[in-house]
Amino acid sequence: MEGVSSKLKSWWQQKNTTKSEPVQTVSEEVMHLFRLRREHRLLQARFSGVEDVFQSLLLEVDLEQNRLLLDEPFPHRFPVQSWVGRRIKVSTSEGGLATRFESRVCDLVQLDQASALVLEMPRDIMAAQRRHHFRVIVNRRMPVDAVVRLPGQGNLAATVLDLSASGIRLSIPGAFSVLEEDAKLCLRLGAESPMVSLLSVRNLMPSTQEDDYTEVGAMMSGLNSSQLKTIERFLVRMQRAQRQQELEAGLA
Repeated sequence: MEGVSSKLKSWWQQKNTTKSEPVQTVSEEVMHLFRLRREHRLLQARFSGVEDVFQSLLLEVDLEQNRLLLDEPFPHRFPVQSWVGRRIKVSTSEGGLATRFESRVCDLVQLDQASALVLEMPRDIMAAQRRHHFRVIVNRRMPVDAVVRLPGQGNLAATVLDLSASGIRLSIPGAFSVLEEDAKLCLRLGAESPMVSLLSVRNLMPSTQEDDYTEVGAMMSGLNSSQLKTIERFLVRMQRAQRQQELEAGLA
């Protein structure tokens, strides 16, 4: 899996040396494959005749030649030539999206640092959104602040792990097996005004490490339409920023 950025850069350099063709209309399922490639989704691959499960990345969706390029499966337990001619089942469930498709490995392509598998363009692609709202993973660089208010315990500084327009996953200090029904969340996104919502807890996961904390997955309720739009606009900005960072890293 090492050198993914170099592989993507190498492939795009090869593609950019060819003359651009008019853009053709493609299905939503194929457009989903483009998103898997753009977001560097980690794929699980199973090959006919082999029980092991391998990891890979989608390097390119080639509409001109009606094929996919898949990074060499990891771990490298077999010679790469042994995959040619085998059926392959590909799946992923990262980021709330469940994706599955089947194809056949028809060839190999040699890149600068490794080989890539050439797959026939799959006929059927299953791409289902498991959540009703897109969810963004929150990192420390994002301007997100949160406080959980528990009756009888006061305010607890929380770390937001991921966020959607209606749900949130966060970490709070202390070991909790249950949270009160009237727990509240005070959420602030950048320079926006703080938003207060009720938390409907879906799951709790106490830490197994020495530092006591609990991961909380919950739905947010009580927000008005303006506040929901504020969250949605923030998520779109953060998603664009993440993609721009990935693009710059891939072409560096």
